[in-house]
Amino acid sequence: MERRTALITGGNAGIGKEAARQLAVMGRYGRIYLACRHRAKLGAARVDLQGATGKTILEILRLDVFDPASAASALAALQEPIDDLVMNAGAPVKKPPRGRPNRGDGHLRLQRPGPRGTG
Repeated sequence: MERRTALITGGNAGIGKEAARQLAVMGRYGRIYLACRHRAKLGAARVDLQGATGKTILEILRLDVFDPASAASALAALQEPIDDLVMNAGAPVKKPPRGRPNRGDGHLRLQRPGPRGTG
C-alpha cells in the first residue's frame, strides 16, 4: 500500500490539529507535516498527537503563510512531494493589508465571489 504525505497549515490547534489526528489514525499516511508559525506550539501539538494516536508519522514545519520567505524555506525543507494539503492557517489582523477586505471581525476575507456573486 502506497503511503501518502499530507501538509496541514495551522496544524498546531483547533481544526488543523483535529485534521492531523484523523489523518494519522486512517493509516494511509506515511508522513503528516504540521505547519504553523510557532515552533514551540508545533512541538507540543506533535507530542499530543503522537500520544493520542500512537503514530510517529508527524513532522513539524515552521511556516508563516503570510511571509513569502517563510513559505520558500518550508518548501525547501520538505522531504518528499505533498499528496494532500489542508489549508487551515489564518491570522487575526487589526488592520488588513491594502487591498484586502476585512470581514469586520478582525479576520481577512480571503475567498472570492463565485460565478453568481456568491461566496
